[in-house]
Amino acid sequence: GVTLPFSGVGAVTNPMLALNFTQNNTRSAVQMYNLGASWEIVQNLKLNGSYATYVDRSFQRNFTEAYDFRDAGHELFNETTDLTEISYLNRFTQLESNLQYDYKSGAGHAFDVLGGFSVLQQTGSTDGRIGSGFFVNTFEETNFALIQDASNITQITPSVFETGLFSLFARANYNYKEKLLVSAVVRSDASSRFGEDNRRGLFPSISVGYVLSEDLFAESNVINLFKIRASYGINGNDNIANYQFSRLLNPNAGPSFGGQNTTGISSSFLANPAVKWEEVSQFNAGLDINLFNNSFGITLDFYNKLTSDMLVPIGTPAYIGLESAAANIADVRNTGVELLLSYRKFHSDDFSWNVSFNLGYNQNEVTGLGEGGQPINSGAIGFIFPDPITRTDLGQPIASFYGLEVSNIDDAGMLVFNDRNNDGEITDEDNTFIGKPFPDFTYGFNLGIRFKGFDFGGFLYGSQGNDIYDATVRLDAPYANRPSSYTEAGAPRNLLGGATGTDQTRVSSFYVRDGSFAKLKTLTLGYSLPKSLLDAIRMENLRVYATGQNLLVFTNYEGVDPEIGQAFSETVLDVGIDRGFYPQPRTWLFGFQINF
Repeated sequence: GVTLPFSGVGAVTNPMLALNFTQNNTRSAVQMYNLGASWEIVQNLKLNGSYATYVDRSFQRNFTEAYDFRDAGHELFNETTDLTEISYLNRFTQLESNLQYDYKSGAGHAFDVLGGFSVLQQTGSTDGRIGSGFFVNTFEETNFALIQDASNITQITPSVFETGLFSLFARANYNYKEKLLVSAVVRSDASSRFGEDNRRGLFPSISVGYVLSEDLFAESNVINLFKIRASYGINGNDNIANYQFSRLLNPNAGPSFGGQNTTGISSSFLANPAVKWEEVSQFNAGLDINLFNNSFGITLDFYNKLTSDMLVPIGTPAYIGLESAAANIADVRNTGVELLLSYRKFHSDDFSWNVSFNLGYNQNEVTGLGEGGQPINSGAIGFIFPDPITRTDLGQPIASFYGLEVSNIDDAGMLVFNDRNNDGEITDEDNTFIGKPFPDFTYGFNLGIRFKGFDFGGFLYGSQGNDIYDATVRLDAPYANRPSSYTEAGAPRNLLGGATGTDQTRVSSFYVRDGSFAKLKTLTLGYSLPKSLLDAIRMENLRVYATGQNLLVFTNYEGVDPEIGQAFSETVLDVGIDRGFYPQPRTWLFGFQINF
């Protein structure tokens, strides 16, 4: 027989090894407490207060058993049993109080005002240890009392953090005969994620709506509602890691220079004392129309959204030895239109149906790059591509794909790149924008039907015009799995492995795929027992149902799932890059609902 290479449990993972020889188990104990009170001091004047606590205590065990396949001809083995145990404690508390006053006059005027404060606090801690080499080789039996050599136990450096948000807020609403509606809100938020000089931000907003149909179409048999509205507001964002404004020391290791680690105590990153709130200012204008006895609805919205001082973690050169903290480095404008059409028809008590369709168009453009004005590169996958995959630059969509244009594949099976500056060489000067992760438009379709005791509902969602950068193929691993289109006749030979470090592995348009898709997100079929049977068994309602989620996907993308998103919650410049991930599962749910 032929002996084939067998990939191990590492960056290029054999899935059966990962399933059979590793165990990851987490147990969590969660406690939640809520307490609220309300006091009507005088008529229409009310004092409200609430306190909530959420505590999560988790214990995680990661275990890899010893195995050896060398006798079968594979250079694949793990000679020691490895165990990691980590304890986590996370506590969230919120204290809130507000004073509310309501007033209504006989002339149709009504308003309410509210003012108050809110305190949010999160604390957490982590502790654990790692051991290698035990007398037993099963997840259930292994514990640190059975380690062969106690010197093989390594303590994980304990960590503790605390964050807080203190907010003052006020709101006022005015209503005149349900025709004129005005609302104004102002918030003052102080976040512990920023230094003392930049801790507090002020975020006001106002919205106005006027129902023209009350005056202009009061006698109309066609137009039941015609409302125009507009709003403007500023929101704040402090979604960054803790302590970015201050120097944070790491006691276990020194900085890394050129990929070489040192020992000692060092800063975990280059602190940024000037980091401050990201602000999002947005103007909206729209209208709501209901026609034909409110059976047909139209909602149209236009928005202009400017994100200024965007918080982005930026990279540093290898010779610095430290990562950089988050910084306010970019301004981005989003403009778009959203349309919602809906229709509902009630035929009788036994039959009704409704349908709706929504369409959203958005244009994204980088309008500022801070004081330096330099493009921002991100999305690096160093073991596959030598360069970052995305670039954020003025006039372009944020986090656009940036690399070489491929003109064709030559007879030798090599990618041929466009020499954009015609200097006879392929260099960084030939790079250009080769795709964008954001769609031209999105759409959705909802359908609901009720017939006698049966009910049916379905939702389809689609995205059109977005690109995906396919980074799933390991060019440095000759035995990694890859789609058939990468190895069939006409595919470039550089994809057969071992070609890293050459022009053939440069970021290029060859890996940019059309990521457009339509997904049948949900289908639900239910049945409710008739009233005659419910009365006999003394029930108010009994409904059984079945729901399917992610049932069908229509796409030309060859990857496991075209809904890529961004890599992590804080990596806003790493979007639409498919590194390989667990796709959204197809799920069937069966249940019942009972009311007595």
